[in-house]
Amino acid sequence: GASGPTPDYAPEYKDFLTVAKLMRKLQTRNFINFEYESINGQSSLVFSLAEEALELPETLKLVEMLRVTPGKTDYPILRNEMDHNPNQVRIRTRSVMGLLYYLSQSVEVPQEDVRKGKLTTTKYADGRPFYWSDLFHNLFQIKSSSEKPSDPFVSMKYRGSWFYIDDTDVESKRTYSLFRQIFAIQAGKIKVERPTLTLPIGR
Repeated sequence: GASGPTPDYAPEYKDFLTVAKLMRKLQTRNFINFEYESINGQSSLVFSLAEEALELPETLKLVEMLRVTPGKTDYPILRNEMDHNPNQVRIRTRSVMGLLYYLSQSVEVPQEDVRKGKLTTTKYADGRPFYWSDLFHNLFQIKSSSEKPSDPFVSMKYRGSWFYIDDTDVESKRTYSLFRQIFAIQAGKIKVERPTLTLPIGR
């Protein structure tokens, strides 16, 4: 996958994107929520669906793709569980390092470096090139240039090329700021309490 160095073969991601889009549609209508609840004496993260949303086409498709029992409003979330339980949602999380590797795939590599074969080219099984922009869409993009950018949000020079986030790229700036917060929390620079309100889903 994309949690390590650039893979040779294209990752499987389309189902994940579909699930994320379905969740986003339901979230914009306030039909889903993530909150901590006490289950068997332990605090657990729970994915909740509003009762009025249970028969919506988006909800039915979502529970089908998550492989959970339809008609329920609450599903405890378990991390990295191997055994399937239709009453629970299983997720596999990334480490901060894995997140860095993932975001690095959005870097626009200078064509000269591509021509010289300085990086791994990810391909489909049939040999076609895989474009990481298909996965990221507008979520995050780091541009490259031989000249210093005139008005970047952030920039740095590396091996003769400039890499930067355009100051007009609002989505990339949001993603960058979110990652900085995650990194600060992981590094212990920010003290956080367990969340009790709705957790936002990626745009």
